[in-house]
Amino acid sequence: MNETEFVNQVSEQHRKGQLVLFAGAGVSMSTGLPGLNDILTRLSEEFNIQLNGNIDFSLFTQHCANKYDDKIIVKHSIRKYLVAAYEKMKKDGVITPQLLEEIRRLRFRSIWTTNYDSLLEDCHKQENLDISSIYQEKYLTTVRESKGGVVYKLHGDLADCNNIVITKSDFEEYNKPLMLTFLRRELVSNPFLFIGYSFSDHVILNQLAENRKSLEELFQKHYAILLRDNENSFEQSLFVQDLRKRYGIETLIVENGEGVTAVLSKIYRKSIANNIFISGSIHDAADISKMNFINELSKIIAYKLLDKDYNIHTGMGKGFGTVIAGYVHKYMAEHGITAWMSNNRLVVKCGEVLEENKEESESDSLRQSMWSDCECIIIFFEKDIDKDTLHDKEALGHFLSKKQLSGTHREYLLAKSQDMMIIPIRYERTECQNIFDDIKQCKCYKYLERHIDNLSSGDPNRVEASIMELLKELPQWQQEREKQERENM
Repeated sequence: MNETEFVNQVSEQHRKGQLVLFAGAGVSMSTGLPGLNDILTRLSEEFNIQLNGNIDFSLFTQHCANKYDDKIIVKHSIRKYLVAAYEKMKKDGVITPQLLEEIRRLRFRSIWTTNYDSLLEDCHKQENLDISSIYQEKYLTTVRESKGGVVYKLHGDLADCNNIVITKSDFEEYNKPLMLTFLRRELVSNPFLFIGYSFSDHVILNQLAENRKSLEELFQKHYAILLRDNENSFEQSLFVQDLRKRYGIETLIVENGEGVTAVLSKIYRKSIANNIFISGSIHDAADISKMNFINELSKIIAYKLLDKDYNIHTGMGKGFGTVIAGYVHKYMAEHGITAWMSNNRLVVKCGEVLEENKEESESDSLRQSMWSDCECIIIFFEKDIDKDTLHDKEALGHFLSKKQLSGTHREYLLAKSQDMMIIPIRYERTECQNIFDDIKQCKCYKYLERHIDNLSSGDPNRVEASIMELLKELPQWQQEREKQERENM
């Protein structure tokens, strides 16, 4: 499978909220954390056992355990080594977190891993994303949905060092039936993306083989990204064919770790293409004419976006957010879309960002986080301005200091600085009129030229028609922007 087809298929599954990540040792090693060979070398030195050529990790750790008739000693030695290495990396500032950051941006609802460390959890928590960690079966009863998702740790966690799966006897005596039942259920119902995983321990392949026997042609398709093995290219090609034929895993081969990160970045950009952020607020609900227009347009836009499989994000701006959210819920009720089916159709981010006592930089950062998973922002309404003030104002960005700008106005400036596609809806004698007039003068927003009349018409149907046409052009606009970014590098 070529990269374009791979990215398209995986991003589509992620956009639907169905994709599950499986992270192998390569994910932790990408940060600079010691890999299996490093651990073997360390054990060889500590237990005074000579290494001769390539050796199976579980077999060697078992040999170390047999020497002292105590595998707990081996496990604690490995824990001490990994923790010390991680702390030194943090102190020296040499952690390379790019792959972890891409994983965090994708916000998988479930992550399965054979790793013992807490890098995945720590990365999410740095961004205040609540993430649950399940490494003992008794914790399966605590599984709940959260912004950061759930990490299932098949081989245990260093926090419970005595029970990590590491020696040959650990693998032979592996007894986590409930954990494997959860895994098998997810493999049946959701496509997996495997990264940094060699498939050498057969845990996954055994589960997939059992599923295929039961499901036959209804078997779920999965995906994997593997590093190219130039020394064993023929053997790797056979392995890739076997993964597809017997286990339903489509594989993409990349040259190095940077290639994995780049592919995840493309999957992210592709998967958020249908996320639309809607900014606006209502300050004069007594204006019947305006409220009729707002309600009619909001319903038309919400229904059309959802019909065309777009997801709506909003910051719940004063008065307006509840209008949009209300029509989204009305649509879902009319179409029989229950809560568990709705996935990410409506994403509401509000609260701290609206507090007036926030520092300007912090407030801006919070505002930007609201549309961090969107490629396009539609700007609706803002507070009215009197005629005298209106006639005194010049182009946006010159007539008021940032602190005097409204929330929607600031969101416009921030979106503009990030080169997002901006679709403004003009309404007379509001700050949106100024936003509209400013954006009309920017050469970088020529994509709006054909739609100026419709977007300023005050006709909900004409406004909706132009918005949907512009969204059709979003993929091409993204490609042109990325091309420009590459040329400027």
